[in-house]
Amino acid sequence: FRFGVSPSPFFLRQLQSIFDEADKDGSKTLSAAECAEVLEGKLGDHDFETLLKTRLDEDEEGSGDLDFEQFCRVYNRVSEESAQQQL
Repeated sequence: FRFGVSPSPFFLRQLQSIFDEADKDGSKTLSAAECAEVLEGKLGDHDFETLLKTRLDEDEEGSGDLDFEQFCRVYNRVSEESAQQQL
């Protein structure tokens, strides 16, 4: 998370709930389609190309999927970009 600030336990529980809901196949990871679906649904108007680029930047091992920690980083980055665009 940004500047090393730890998210609150409440926020982490919310993100875990969002992640679990999006993990339709129960793999404990999100595919590109699952990740894009949840980010578009929760964060509004972002084009798929931007979402995919952000997602792939966090896919450190190149598996094509995101685990919960990687998902949190993507969610944080996309939500910050969304907030900046609204200014």
